[in-house]
Amino acid sequence: MRDTDGGSGLGDAFGIALRQHHEGRRSFEIVERDDGLIGVNDLAPYFADRADWPAIDQRAASGITGRVLDLGCGAGRHAVPLTRDGFDVLGIDSSPGAVDVARERGTAAMVGRADALPDDVGGFDTILLLGQNIGLLVRR
Repeated sequence: MRDTDGGSGLGDAFGIALRQHHEGRRSFEIVERDDGLIGVNDLAPYFADRADWPAIDQRAASGITGRVLDLGCGAGRHAVPLTRDGFDVLGIDSSPGAVDVARERGTAAMVGRADALPDDVGGFDTILLLGQNIGLLVRR
């Protein structure tokens, strides 16, 4: 669940699962898409090193310039290595728990959404929507 609560009372399940994985407890997510696909995924890829990113993510990252906005940053899969590489990166995620994990892993991150960025984020030269995050732009 990427939404923080949505009125469901479930809380930040995604953030809790990322926290557990970050603390060394193997965790999984259940994804249920609008098209009916249901899947179970190990959360390890959310913590992958740059060398382990999919080829398409590596290709996209080769064109990064200037200040970077990583929308749907999760645990910082892209933001953390890019920060280590010297880029000025800000991660945005709707999950407060994910933002906390990304910060602990060494990158700047804030709670927000693609359609509702925090007011004080400033401008960016590169905007990332990696890791199948293009759906963040779909208005519901």
